[in-house]
This record gives sequence, structure tokens and C-alpha cells, in this order.
Amino acid sequence: MNQEEERDAASISYPALFHRWLSEQGYDAEEIFASAGVDTEWFEDPGRRISVHHFVALTREAFEATGDPALGLHFGSQLPLSAHGYLGFALQASENAEDVIRLSCTYGSTRFSGVQVELEEVRNRLELFVTSEFDDLVLHRYTLEAVVASAASSLSVLRRMNAIGGHDASGGGGDWPVLQLEFGYPQPAYHELYRDVFSNTPLAFDADATRVTFDIERLRTPFSFSNQVSRQLAVEQCQAELLALTANQGYVDKVRRLMRRDIGASHGLEPVAAQLNVSARVLSRRLSEEGANFQGLLDEVREQLAIRYLRTTNLTVSEIAHRLGYEHSNNFARAFKKWTGRSPGSYR
Repeated sequence: MNQEEERDAASISYPALFHRWLSEQGYDAEEIFASAGVDTEWFEDPGRRISVHHFVALTREAFEATGDPALGLHFGSQLPLSAHGYLGFALQASENAEDVIRLSCTYGSTRFSGVQVELEEVRNRLELFVTSEFDDLVLHRYTLEAVVASAASSLSVLRRMNAIGGHDASGGGGDWPVLQLEFGYPQPAYHELYRDVFSNTPLAFDADATRVTFDIERLRTPFSFSNQVSRQLAVEQCQAELLALTANQGYVDKVRRLMRRDIGASHGLEPVAAQLNVSARVLSRRLSEEGANFQGLLDEVREQLAIRYLRTTNLTVSEIAHRLGYEHSNNFARAFKKWTGRSPGSYR
């Protein structure tokens, strides 16, 4: 098992809920978890996390046992807000749907580190880009389906809470803020199920990226249940979890995490050092002490992301180059050939 496979992937709450859900569906959850090497006694420690290795093994075993290609959609769409721990509590006291999205982006890694999210505000729209860290298309699709389905379910629940609170006389909780869902992979054979999970939302497959487009004005409609005191208390706990998650990390791991989260803003030593609250000189020295250097880590993460984008999205080579922080696609192509011995086009 390599270092990447040993890296923490998810809060134990998700496997615990996955075990219960599989059992409710009539599957032998005990056998599935045992085959994946995931001990159900771990459920007794709420602060525990499972590794990437165990997450991948558990997902593969579940696919094999259930024969359900839409496993991600089915599981993600039934996750309750309480599944997300203190983040879920923060969402239930949030100001509005925009606050929900921004809180999720800031603290989502405390719950599951297998995805990277980026937000872009364009005129009257907010675009959420979601990328999984898995190169395998089945795992990639499963992860994105589960995350996006869970997000849609959470928004639906919060809208109903808003309606119950009396903010919306129609009972609908306000206009649905999602304008479009685009998935950066081919349309699956079970695509009709997407209509059930993401009802009344325009869908597109084979997009250049997995993207959720929101109407900003609808996102900013205040929630009737918003509670700033409760929100602050929950956010403080989320922040403590985030700090604890990164406290034992060396600078190599911290830099990798920042690069994976937003490679476009993390391809310079100075901005990364600023995010870590150290000087560029100190960061360079710390990396050296851990047997690494900034450029080497940047090349490593760029190569990993480039391969993932080529395998799992329809982004053009120019678009991939831009996302990785290259000003010119020719520079990216030369770097990619140096890493893999092949051009991006032939690799794809």
C-alpha cells in the first residue's frame, strides 16, 4: 500500500451509514465490509476516518455485491444532514443557500477528502466545479454522483425547512436555485435515474467538467430558520476539525492538499506560503527538510491532475493546461511528455 492509499479519505460516519443502508436494501453488509477490510467496530469511534485504500476497496466490493451501477446516486440521495456532523449542524443554521454552498466548500474536506471543489462567480450566476481524485472512471463517477446527489438532497431538505418555517407561503421553500447540472463524463445507461434524483433540473453529460450552475439571487433568499449563534458554534467546531485534520501533516502534505484543492491558485511558492502563514523562504526550507522541493511537488500534482482530467473529462488540452496554471498549452504538452513519455492527445 503506498502513501496515497494510506491517506485519510472520509469520516467514519459515511461508512457507518453505508453499512446501514446496504442492510436495509437486503444486502449482506457484514460480508461486504469484511471483504473490504473495514472493521465495523470502527463505527464506535466517531472521530475516526477511513483511508483512501479502504474507501476504494469498500466501493469496489459494494459494486460487486449489489450489481447496482447507480450506487452513488442511490446512496448519496438518501444521506441525512446529520450525516455531515458539525458541518450539517452549520448548514441547518445557515443564512441562505449561498451560505450553505460556501460552508460546504470550506469545510467539506473535514468530511470527505476525495473531491476538490472550486467556486466561480460570473455575473448573476455561481458555478461550482466538482472533481474527484480518482482516475478510474467507475470510482470517479460514483464519487461525483454521491457528492452531487447528497448536495441536491441537502438543499431540498433545507428548502422544506424554510417552507415549514413560514418563509414561503407556497410550501416549496422558494425557487429552486440550481439552473443546470453538467457532468464531465459520458451519459450512463441508467441516466433516467438522474431525472428522479435531480427532478426539474436541466441535465447535460459529456460536459467539459462536472459543474453545478446556481442563480445567485435565488441563493441569497434568507432562510427562515437561520440562527447566527448556532451557526457560529457549529462553524467553530468545523474549524477545529479542519485544524486537527491538518495538525499532524508535514509541509509536504499541506502543500499537496492546497495544490489539489486549487492548482490554478497554488502554482507559485509565495501564494502557497502565504496560505500556510509562513514566508516563502521558510516553506522552501521546511520542504527541503522533508526531502522535497516546491517545483517537484507542483510537477507531481500537475501530472496526477492532468491524467485524471484526460481520463475522466472531455476538457480540451488547452482547457486542462489553463486549469493547471499553464499560460500556454504548448508548455503543458512538453511537460506532460516529460512526465509520461507521451503527448496529452495520444494519452487520451
